[in-house]
Amino acid sequence: MTRAAARTRRPSQASGSAGRNQRAEAVATSLQSAYGGWVIIWSPWRQAFTAFCAISTERVIIDEASVSGLLRRIGEVELAARTPGRGADDAVRRAAETMRDRIVGGDWPPGRKILSCDELAPILRVDRRAVHQALSHLERIGYLRTVPGKGIYVRRPADWP
Repeated sequence: MTRAAARTRRPSQASGSAGRNQRAEAVATSLQSAYGGWVIIWSPWRQAFTAFCAISTERVIIDEASVSGLLRRIGEVELAARTPGRGADDAVRRAAETMRDRIVGGDWPPGRKILSCDELAPILRVDRRAVHQALSHLERIGYLRTVPGKGIYVRRPADWP
């Protein structure tokens, strides 16, 4: 390849990289607004997202190159943060883990409508508020989706973290 050809090729690679960086920065900004308590940035140099948990007493830093990997890890940290022995938070964690296990295990197949909070509370042996928080968490990390006026449904496995 001649030097002239190499010079004409470099700008297209740079502009593609710049476009990817701009898209990744926009994703980081939208994720930060969606996940309260997290600071999420895109590092063009490392080509990876970095998330810092701003509400935890422990230092939590997540580095991921993909958005799906980042969301999966944030979900894991948020579930793990609800440690046993903390009363209501333990109920939320147990409810979320039970529902996630039923989804992943196939008991609740994709497209299935989830029961209401009032119906799930006695089944999961937790209060209605814990069920509501657990459903919100599972929706945020990608296992469930809400259809306004219809209900909450299990998403396709391809959408799961």
